[in-house]
Amino acid sequence: MSATPLHAAFITTQFTGDANQALYLVPDSEQAVGEARYGNGAGNGDWELGVGIDTQQIGQFDQAQKVWSNGGSESFSLDYDGTNLSLEVGTTNVSYNVGALTADDLFIRVASSVGNSGTLENLVLNGMSLPDVVSPDGTGDASWLVVFDGWVSPFELTGDLTFAWSNPSSLRGSRPSVQFKIATAVPEPSTLALAALGMLGLVAWGFTRR
Repeated sequence: MSATPLHAAFITTQFTGDANQALYLVPDSEQAVGEARYGNGAGNGDWELGVGIDTQQIGQFDQAQKVWSNGGSESFSLDYDGTNLSLEVGTTNVSYNVGALTADDLFIRVASSVGNSGTLENLVLNGMSLPDVVSPDGTGDASWLVVFDGWVSPFELTGDLTFAWSNPSSLRGSRPSVQFKIATAVPEPSTLALAALGMLGLVAWGFTRR
């Protein structure tokens, strides 16, 4: 797949805690999501991989089943070709027609509960490296990475995904899990930068008028 970055380097920010997502994510702006989760760990019944418009709504996403290995690292890829969003972890793949997406901000969320963890490493988006994302240690919350204005269509994100656990009874559904949300961020750094430049220009113009 040919994917072209918008910038020479991505603008990113990281934060911890689902309670803080409102500082960055515009409400109801999510257009597509890919998700890898523990599920029931049995390869049947509950799903482990999902991708689509909304993984909480039946009929708005596709799903696949997978058995995870404790501490085993697996390569993954998230691809968008302008119409279809696909998530592949190891040899398991799931895809969904999400249509034309207008949002170009990517929210990566790694969640866990006490006794388990999730890790994303060696992340590369459209040929450029991103920071690792590791779930908070023993807090039962989530770590986030936001990539602002990350791509032009199509895009490809690759890396390595690891789920690990010391307490099997802590495993359930979306703990641990990884989500990739395509949505709109607020405020966007590029917008703030343009606004700041505009203000500086007005100030400079004011001085020249004196």
